[in-house]
Amino acid sequence: MSSESETSPRAWLRSSRAIASGAVLLLLGLPTSDLLRVAQWNLHIWGRLRQLARDAPGTSQDRLNQELASYLPPTGIIGFLNVSGGDARRAWFFLQYSLAPRTLVPSIDQEFVIEYGVSPGANGLGRDARFALVKAFADDLRVFRRISR
Repeated sequence: MSSESETSPRAWLRSSRAIASGAVLLLLGLPTSDLLRVAQWNLHIWGRLRQLARDAPGTSQDRLNQELASYLPPTGIIGFLNVSGGDARRAWFFLQYSLAPRTLVPSIDQEFVIEYGVSPGANGLGRDARFALVKAFADDLRVFRRISR
C-alpha cells in the first residue's frame, strides 16, 4: 500500500510538469506566429526586387556614404551642416551610422564638414572663404575642408 501512495503523487507530479511545460511552450510559440507573416512578406519583397533586378531600398545611399567616407579621416569628429531648411535628422542618422567610428556633430568648427541639402543662396559653405570643397555627391551632399583657422 505504501508503494501505491508513493507512485500516485509522483505520477501526478510528472503529469503536472508535462502540462506546465506544454503551456510554457505554447506561450513562447504564440509570438512567433506573428513573425511568420513578417518573414513571408520580407521574402516576397526580396523576391520581387530580385526579379526586377533592383537593389534593396537604401543600398544606393549606403554606397554613396561609403564613397563619402573615403574622403574623410578614418576617425575623429566631423562637422555637419544642414542647409536645406528642413529636418535633416534622418540624413544625419544614416550618415552617422555609415561613417562610424567617426562622430558627426552639428557644427562647422571641425576640419571636415559635411553639408547636407541644396544650398539656397549664401548660407552654404561654398561661399565661405574658410572652406574648400573636397567633393560633391549628388545634389545635396558635399564634403568641405577647413583651409584656415
